[in-house]
Amino acid sequence: MTVYYNLVDEDGAVVEGPISYANVKLRTGLPDQVGLDALGWKEHFAPQVATVFTDEMIQRFIRTTRDALLIQCDWTQTVDSPLSDAKKAEWATYRQELRDMPADNDGIETEGFEPDDITFPTEPE
Repeated sequence: MTVYYNLVDEDGAVVEGPISYANVKLRTGLPDQVGLDALGWKEHFAPQVATVFTDEMIQRFIRTTRDALLIQCDWTQTVDSPLSDAKKAEWATYRQELRDMPADNDGIETEGFEPDDITFPTEPE
């Protein structure tokens, strides 16, 4: 991993950079990082870019999560399932609610999207 530095003035404004640590060492003649700060060299941290989610990405996330939840409860609908008929019916309703996704989550804002914004059905107890 390459570490970069900016040369900053007394007010903290960037004068030059980002420059790799190896090049800063060559320019300053310093054997290590000691003294770089006094000469105005500050470690460069690249700005964090917010992830922008598209509608397609959100729908894919919903479908992938939904499919995983369906697979986890497939056993509830098998002939030899240990569940009562009433419990099987609860699970069947839950599974249908999962299949109805992502239509239930239409209109999710893509800006500032977080996975917690998605409303999944509640699994039966």
